[in-house]
Amino acid sequence: LPAEETQRIAGSAVRVWPALVDEGDTAGVRVFADEDEAHRAHWRGLGRLVRCTAHPPVPFVLSHLTTAERLAVAAGPYRSPTALGEDAATALVDAQVAAADAWAVRDAEAFAQLATATDATVGAGLAGVVQAAAAALTAAREANRAIAGIRSPRLLPVAADLRTQVDGLVFDGFVRAVGVRQLQELPRYLRAAARRAQRVVEQPGRDPLSQISRAQYLLAEAGAPERDITFAEAVADGRDRDWKARWMLEEFRVSVSAQELGTAEPVSLQRLGTLLRGR
Repeated sequence: LPAEETQRIAGSAVRVWPALVDEGDTAGVRVFADEDEAHRAHWRGLGRLVRCTAHPPVPFVLSHLTTAERLAVAAGPYRSPTALGEDAATALVDAQVAAADAWAVRDAEAFAQLATATDATVGAGLAGVVQAAAAALTAAREANRAIAGIRSPRLLPVAADLRTQVDGLVFDGFVRAVGVRQLQELPRYLRAAARRAQRVVEQPGRDPLSQISRAQYLLAEAGAPERDITFAEAVADGRDRDWKARWMLEEFRVSVSAQELGTAEPVSLQRLGTLLRGR
């Protein structure tokens, strides 16, 4: 597949960029007049094509989960454990394609190398990703239980904020949406939410809602989504700033509500503002 072509359109020579495109159950080829759009489409199309050739051992992995993990998966938002397993496999494919130079994969040999490496990665890593998802689901259940203990009417804004946080972390499709790397951090974020819910009942005047609201305002002011961005979108569309900001907000929540759990990086309102300004 050539990276660039020149076509005659209405008697004029026009540069175009052929790219793979995601067609749902398979991948196809389209020609784009915009190079950036071609790159975005090619990333998605390549991922679809790799997924079509992958052989994830979903039944094997699910059969080796512990009883607690099986219960967590069964009670989660996915329609079935198999659906979660397939989503986990897709997340691994996304990570592998993201690490590759997707635009350079344009012939059978390059694709075969990527597909073979990805199949091996999925086979070796699927169990760990499913187990991480089960840990996140367990932590979400505990967080929701703690939030249910907030009964004072004057604490309803805190409870609403916590429910929104949990719902934005664990939902149908969350494994692929958050990506393999961030999936590992979800239990910590959810444990922080649970501790905040427990503490606000004991010390209502010390909840960090105002600080969290300020961080949320910074994201809104910069046009960065607080939740509605996926790993695939961030990579394909080059939205690195938005992706980093989305997770810095979660780290900020930990820092102000359960500091003892630690953060993955130094975080503050000032650092978040600097990131959003692109400095």
